[in-house]
Amino acid sequence: MSHYKPNPDKNVNLFIDGFPVTVPEGTTILEAARKINVRIPTLCDHPDLCKRALCRLCVVECDGRGKLVASCATDVWEGVKVVTNNPRILDIRKTIMEMLFANHAPECLVCAKNNKCELQDLSQVFYIDQTLYTQNHGSPAMRKVSGNTLTLDLRKCIKCGRCADACQEIQKVRAIDTAHRSVEYEIITPYKKPLDTGPCTYCGHCTMVCPVAAIYPHDQSDIILAALNKKEQQKAAQVSGAAAAAIAKALGLPAAEITCGKIISALKAIGFDKVYEADVSENYTEKSKNRELQDRIKNHGKLPVISGCSPGLGNFIREYYPDLLDHMSACGTPEQVFGSLARANNTGGIGTDPADAGSPDITAVSLIPCMARKYKTSYALLPAEFLDVLRTRGIDLASQPEAPFDDLVFKTPGAGDNFTDDNFAVDNFSAGQNKIIKISGTANARTVLDAIRKGECDAAAVRIGFCDECKFDECKFDECKFDECKSG
Repeated sequence: MSHYKPNPDKNVNLFIDGFPVTVPEGTTILEAARKINVRIPTLCDHPDLCKRALCRLCVVECDGRGKLVASCATDVWEGVKVVTNNPRILDIRKTIMEMLFANHAPECLVCAKNNKCELQDLSQVFYIDQTLYTQNHGSPAMRKVSGNTLTLDLRKCIKCGRCADACQEIQKVRAIDTAHRSVEYEIITPYKKPLDTGPCTYCGHCTMVCPVAAIYPHDQSDIILAALNKKEQQKAAQVSGAAAAAIAKALGLPAAEITCGKIISALKAIGFDKVYEADVSENYTEKSKNRELQDRIKNHGKLPVISGCSPGLGNFIREYYPDLLDHMSACGTPEQVFGSLARANNTGGIGTDPADAGSPDITAVSLIPCMARKYKTSYALLPAEFLDVLRTRGIDLASQPEAPFDDLVFKTPGAGDNFTDDNFAVDNFSAGQNKIIKISGTANARTVLDAIRKGECDAAAVRIGFCDECKFDECKFDECKFDECKSG
C-alpha cells in the first residue's frame, strides 16, 4: 500500500506535446495540460469528484511507452514527456466514442441536454455521425420519473459514475450507487429499489454533474402549458428574487437585467391571472414553523424541531435517522402551501392541506431556483423550463415591461392569529434551548443529527438545506437563507 503524499510546495517540470510546463507536485497530467490550454477530452472527470478514470477518453502516451495512461488519474513526474495526440491515441478515442454511441439513445433533438451535452460536444470533435457497432439502446421502459422531480433515462447512461460520486461523496446520501464490473458495470439504486423509496433528498447534484441526460430534472412545461389552456381554471404563480436572479443567469445576463416586474409581465402574457410575491408564502411558512416551535416548548414536545428547505429531507431522516422522525416539523414548504394561500385569496378562507396546490379550481405554479423544491410540489418551473415555455409562446423576457405583483390577501386561521413577528418571535426560550442551528448539506447535517440522537444537542430547532458547499449552479443559497451556506 502506497503512503505517497505530494508536496504542493515542490515544483515538477515536464513537457506536454513539446511545450515545457511547471506545476506543483501532485498535479495530474490532465490538470497540467489545461494550464497551457491543451484540451484532453474526458467524460468522467469533474473538479468536485474523485478520480475514477472510467471513460478512458483522456488516455495519453508518456515517454514513448506502449501503455497509455489515464491523464485524469496520473500525477506528473519530473522530466516526463507527454503526448496527448497522435494517430494511435485519436483512433482509440474515436473507437471509445463509437462504442458509447452504440449503447446510447439517439434522440438528440428532443433530449433535455441537446446542445448542452458533453457527449454530443465530443462527437463533433471526433466527427462521429454514426457508429460501426451494433446498436443497443435498451428498452424505453428504462425511462422513469421519480418523485415528480427527477427523470431517469438509463438508455443514455455512459456509466461515468459522476452521479454516484456526487451522491455519496458530496451529499453522503447514497441514494445512487454502482454495481458489478466490466461490461456488467451499471449505475443502480440500493437493492434496485425505486428512487422514491430510498433516502434521495432530490438535491439535484447528480443532475448537475451528469455529462449527458441520463438523469435530469423532470420537466413540467407541457403540463403547465396544458393547464394554461383550460379557460375554466384560475392560474396563479409566485416569483422570488432568487428565482429572478437564476433566470437572468440562465439567459447569460446580469441579475439586474431580469427583474421580477419583467417576469410578472411575461407570466401574465402566457395566461396567468395572478402573480404573487413568493415572500408571502415564505413568511407564512416561517411563522408557522416558529409557532410550531413555541407550541413544543410550551407543551414539552420533542426538541429540537428538524425542518428543511425541501420535503426530501424526510426521506433522508426516515432512511438514516428513523428514531428522530418525531423531531420532524409538520410544516410544509412555501411551494406546498402556496396553492392553499392562492385559493384562499379567491375564497376568503384558507385551506389547511398544502396538497390543495393542485386542486381543480386553481393551478398554482412556483418559479423556483433549486430542483430540491420540486419534490412533492404540484407545479414548479426551474429557470430553463420557464424560458422554454416563453419560447414556445414567442415571448422575449428581456423586452417585457415592468409590472407590479398582485396583492395576496387571505384570512389567517384562528381568531386573533395575525402572524405578526411579535406573536411568533423566537427569543424567549428556556435556558439551554435558546438557539436555532442552520446548516447546509446532508453531509454536514449528520454531525448535528448524530448529536441529537445522543442527546448532546441543546438547540431548539435545526434547519437543514441542501446547498452543501455552494459549488453547483442550481444551488441558490440566498433563497434558503442559511447563514453558514452564505458565508461558504
